[in-house]
Amino acid sequence: MEEKKSDFQVVDKRKFTPEGEARPDIPEAAGESAPREEASAASPEQPARPAPVEAPPSHSTEDHAVGRQAYAAANQGMDSAFKAAGLHDFEVGYERFMTQLYMTALYQLGMLREDNTPARVDLVGARQTIDTIEMLTRKTKGNVTEAEERFVQDRLYELHMAYLEVTQAIAHASDPNAKPPQGQ
Repeated sequence: MEEKKSDFQVVDKRKFTPEGEARPDIPEAAGESAPREEASAASPEQPARPAPVEAPPSHSTEDHAVGRQAYAAANQGMDSAFKAAGLHDFEVGYERFMTQLYMTALYQLGMLREDNTPARVDLVGARQTIDTIEMLTRKTKGNVTEAEERFVQDRLYELHMAYLEVTQAIAHASDPNAKPPQGQ
């Protein structure tokens, strides 16, 4: 069996050695001057950067087409199995996708959990998920129905209020003498 050689290469394009000396195998570009030695020398606080790795080449249009066809063929078999099992509403649409993000955010806020497991709060993750929904709402504006837009706006309102509730509960737990904000 013949062993296929990889086209992948790692090329070190750094212009200076870890000691701050110009590398002899890299020509100096016109108009560039060598950095000061104290700034370029690696120190214990600032280790030398690893050599950049070139990204592999992108797949061809033909590769993409073959991948799409294989994906569609695999889905035909799955669709038949789903329909045989009585499942007919399994395609992802705008509302279903936004519902998945909504449920993810509720889970990250500790509002949803599996039975007999403690709630886990991931405020950073929840904020990123909420921000993702908001970004998608902006990017799809004008391309969704009024009902879809209203649906997402209602879910965002619920998430904003849930986020506020969780952050206030955390703040109150860390400072029991703090008074809740007015209007609550």
